[in-house]
Amino acid sequence: MARVSGVLYACGAFLVVLSLALPHPVSADQPPMYGVAFVALVAGGLMYFNANRVQAWMIHMNLAGSGALVSLCVYFSGVAAGVYSVMFVWVAIVAACIASRRILALHVSWVLVTYAVALAAVGESVGFSSVTRFILTGVALSASGAAVSWLVEGRRDAEAGLHREIETREALQRELEHLAYHDPLTGVANRRRLAEHLEEVLAEARTSRRPLCLIALDLDGFKEFNDLHGHAAGDRLLKAATSAWDATLRDGDLTARLGGDEFLMVLPNCQLDVSMRIAARLRVAVPDGQTCSTGISCWNGIDTADELLAAADEALYETKNARTGTLAG
Repeated sequence: MARVSGVLYACGAFLVVLSLALPHPVSADQPPMYGVAFVALVAGGLMYFNANRVQAWMIHMNLAGSGALVSLCVYFSGVAAGVYSVMFVWVAIVAACIASRRILALHVSWVLVTYAVALAAVGESVGFSSVTRFILTGVALSASGAAVSWLVEGRRDAEAGLHREIETREALQRELEHLAYHDPLTGVANRRRLAEHLEEVLAEARTSRRPLCLIALDLDGFKEFNDLHGHAAGDRLLKAATSAWDATLRDGDLTARLGGDEFLMVLPNCQLDVSMRIAARLRVAVPDGQTCSTGISCWNGIDTADELLAAADEALYETKNARTGTLAG
């Protein structure tokens, strides 16, 4: 809008100079009119070439100044002619594009005040009276400003509605993507996300030759807990447990739910001794006095993702068998 205002200023200056070059009333005071054209040209150039630094209040001051300059042209022309007052419409249009209706009304009112003063100073002329010219100009400005304001507000409402629709669709898209890769109960990764992530970290491990460990985990006696306290309590336990485990893991580690009370932790760039310490912290972090069993597998540089998962499951199975045997003994 600053550049548009600058261009309109320059156009106004050109029209004033052109009107003086063409046949014009002998009453026109040419030197002041050329001065008005020069001021308009300088103001337009400043607005156009400094548009990036122009603030909103500067554009409003620019509009107020343009209304005053047009009224000065009317005054220095010496006749109550409407040739210069046509440029008042530009003020109304620009104001309608950038301002509220209240501010638009202030701009139109200011233009009409300056125009009324110019008409009163010039006096009556041949043709339509100054009052008629003022009324017609006022109606034209008000109608032009109101029409443009109506169109602009309609477009803004349409853009706002479109923006809200885009935000809604983006939020829905994010929700769908989250549901596609996360367990709906606990919010941790699901099997699909686990498979993709495990392939990614395996590829990274092959390239960087960094260690990679998995921790298979399940809650001890989860079925009995559900039978005793109900499935709602079991769901709460699962959510509380995954939240506690996430706080225990390192940045970059991944928790995935395989189903029921079975989980898997992916620990990239992690040695066996570190994974053992993490597993110990996971077992301690289980809430509500419950316990869990863990099994660890470390990548040997050859195994596939499925083989690494199978090794973690086997390690968990051995841990549970060992605990069962200890309890039985």
